[in-house]
Amino acid sequence: MPCQADPAKNGFSGATDGSEAECLRSEVASMSRQIKKLNRELVSIKNAMELAVSVSSAHEKFNAALKLEKQRHEQYLNLLLANSIDLIILLDKEGRFVYCTDEFLRLAGIPGFGLIHGREFEKIWGEYIDKVSSKRLNGLLEEVKAKMSAIETDIELNIGGGGRLRSYSAHIALMVNASGTTDGYMILAHDTTEILRAKEAAEQANFAKSAFLARMSHEIRTPMNAIIGMSELALREEISPPSAATYVSGINQAGLNLLSIINDVLDFSKIESGLLQIENAPYKMASVLNDVISVIKTRIAEKHVLFLVDVDSGIPGGLIGDSARLRQILINLLANAVKYTQEGFIRLAVKEISKNDGAIVLNFTVSDSGIGIKPEDVGNIFGDFVRVDAERNSGIEGTGLGLSISRSLCRAMDGDISVTSVYGHGSEFIVTLPQRYDSVEAIASVNDREKQRVLLYHERAQYAKSISSTLESLEVVFRAASGPSEFLHELEGGAWTHAFVSAPEADTARETVRKNLLQTKVVLLADIGEALSPSGLSSAMMPVWAVPAANILNGVNMSMKEKSLSVRFMAPKARILIADDIATNLQVVSGLLSPYRVKTDTCMSGPEAIALVKERQYDMVLMDHMMPGMDGIEATRRIRELGGSRFAELPIIALTANAISGMREKFLQSGFDDYLAKPIEISKLNAAIEKWIPEEKQVKFILHASKDDSTPAFIEIEGLDTARGTAMTGGTREGYVKVLRLYCKDIAERLALLRRFIGNTGDSLSDDSSLSMFVTQAHALKSASASIGASEISRDAAELETAGENRDMKLIESALGAFCDRLSSLAERIGTAISAEDCDGKGSSDSSDEVLRQLKDALASEDVRAVDVLLAELQCAQDTFIGESLSRISDCVLVSDFKKAAWEIEILQAASKGPAG
Repeated sequence: MPCQADPAKNGFSGATDGSEAECLRSEVASMSRQIKKLNRELVSIKNAMELAVSVSSAHEKFNAALKLEKQRHEQYLNLLLANSIDLIILLDKEGRFVYCTDEFLRLAGIPGFGLIHGREFEKIWGEYIDKVSSKRLNGLLEEVKAKMSAIETDIELNIGGGGRLRSYSAHIALMVNASGTTDGYMILAHDTTEILRAKEAAEQANFAKSAFLARMSHEIRTPMNAIIGMSELALREEISPPSAATYVSGINQAGLNLLSIINDVLDFSKIESGLLQIENAPYKMASVLNDVISVIKTRIAEKHVLFLVDVDSGIPGGLIGDSARLRQILINLLANAVKYTQEGFIRLAVKEISKNDGAIVLNFTVSDSGIGIKPEDVGNIFGDFVRVDAERNSGIEGTGLGLSISRSLCRAMDGDISVTSVYGHGSEFIVTLPQRYDSVEAIASVNDREKQRVLLYHERAQYAKSISSTLESLEVVFRAASGPSEFLHELEGGAWTHAFVSAPEADTARETVRKNLLQTKVVLLADIGEALSPSGLSSAMMPVWAVPAANILNGVNMSMKEKSLSVRFMAPKARILIADDIATNLQVVSGLLSPYRVKTDTCMSGPEAIALVKERQYDMVLMDHMMPGMDGIEATRRIRELGGSRFAELPIIALTANAISGMREKFLQSGFDDYLAKPIEISKLNAAIEKWIPEEKQVKFILHASKDDSTPAFIEIEGLDTARGTAMTGGTREGYVKVLRLYCKDIAERLALLRRFIGNTGDSLSDDSSLSMFVTQAHALKSASASIGASEISRDAAELETAGENRDMKLIESALGAFCDRLSSLAERIGTAISAEDCDGKGSSDSSDEVLRQLKDALASEDVRAVDVLLAELQCAQDTFIGESLSRISDCVLVSDFKKAAWEIEILQAASKGPAG
């Protein structure tokens, strides 16, 4: 507490006692402390005031910056809206204008927004927007009000009048505030007029392209039909000299290659335009694989390449999917492998990846030992029109579309395709494809497999490995011998039910079985281009995969005749009408039908077809799609309108060169029962005839060993197993003789080439091209000789072929001369035998008139079988004039022009009688 001083003692004398002084000092000290405290508080207040001023200044700056940014954003928004090409209209909840973009004002012809601000939307209908457009917009607004939700729609509006109807994509929505209530409506409309016009133009261009492709398909396929068809007919006949047959075969193959290119372009167009159609129908996997293998075997026949096929035997045999597209994919990939593989192997493997609840995923692997793909090209290999490594592959044909189409087809079927490759060492393409299956029955199985024991030997290790894999998949006990001696040693043991063996050891194996009285069934494994087995010896053409292997083990008869013939029956009592405005097409189709022995009529217009259908009873009509005047569609419609079940149920098949998407549906909707694309494929023609010709008129083939009981079953020729040759050339004596005649002509040319190498082998075979030609000649003689039953000549030719492949000049030099002598001697014996066969017992030239008369009668009755026999007899005629006329008669018969053939006979008969008087 403050000090209490005595006033009486406080004089001016300045004297104070000590306690008072101390009290005063204490008071002063206290006051000093308070002053310091006040000073500190004043400093704090000053600092706070300075901070407040600073914060206030910063806040003002922030507000100013925020205001500036807001103004900038408003400026950008206004600039955006002012230049927007979209129509934006904001209305309050009473439907009055709150805002609109300048684009709306411009289109409506409104000078300024002030003229419509606050006005109801409906009030400006007749003034700035035509009534139809206004009603459309108002209807949309009412729909939004009723639904209380936004709508999006396409609408056509005429804003501002003048007939300027334009297309818009409109979005109409509610404007909802923070409290959740509606403040109004917003209309957004984007002009899509130009987009739709561009789309329409693109659709028109696509339609024009499709129309062009359809027209070009017809224009190209029409002559292609003639080229392929006529060459096919020519190849059915004996062509002299043999080089001419080679030329015709080249024409046929070139035509097929061109057709493949056309099909690639059409498929690419379908894929590009989205018109590709994928079917889902039941099919047999074995049938698809058989077709694919047959096609590739034909293409690979002239190459020194092994074709291997490994198929998991447990795959369901009946699948559901698009078999035609699967077949196309596999042929594309394998054909690609054939193009780029000159030696080594090509392999097709099929295996199951997964299977569950009727669905299965399959892997199809196509691998080869070809030239491979550069690493930088692998990513581009599936591109459109791509040809990688162009300089190296410049001589290889193709459009560069096959792989692109294959990938597109895979993906259209929910699968895919991939590739791996090592440049210079080959490639591997893997197709993964889901399918469905309707039965769990396996594609191949062996009956009583626990009782089957197979001994295997093939000198080619890769073939042996592939067959071993097949037998393992079939769960059959087998042993693969490492060499001929081991094979024969095991065979003599007698513990084997079957012996699978390649050609060099087949005859020895058969003789071993005969001598030792074994129960083993010997099966010849014939390489591509080699002959199949003689009677009494089963055979299988390589590649042997699960189905043919199981058939052999199950004892299913797979004769060469059954496997090779595309025409499986005749229908001599059936009658078919062919309508086409092009005479060549009529000849081609008639010729293709001739093996069926059907009666055919032809006409060149729709009205003629209708008249003939009324006049005669037909089992089938083949009607060209495009004919001048009345086309095939109109003619078919009028036939159907004739009334009665006869015309309603008459099978009418469209013939068309238009192979674009949708044609099948168009034909079926137009009254056709089916259709065939030109050029006509024999297999599809066979399927159509088999389907539509009544079954009671179909006569299955019955093969006879000879023409009559008095004729010996087989010709006797030293050095030939004629029984084997007859079996391998169709089973008839006539067919065998025809092949022998061709064989002799072929030998004459090949002997001339081979004799050039005798005596100077080292020099004449020094370059690769000459050596390759030598190997090719030896290979051809090996195959052809085996086909006629000349097994020793075939074996000798095989040794020369192998020597050529191994560049064993010493062996070639020591063996070639003797081989050529034996071959020449065989040709002489064959020539003598077939000359006697041709002319012995067939009468002299004096009987030619009688044969001609019989031939004329056979033509009148259209007895094609008799025509063939009588023409064969006339081939022995010594009269040069008859020989020349016979060629013209044969040509007429070939295309079923029997009337002209008869007319040629009348000319011949008249000329042979000489002038009257």
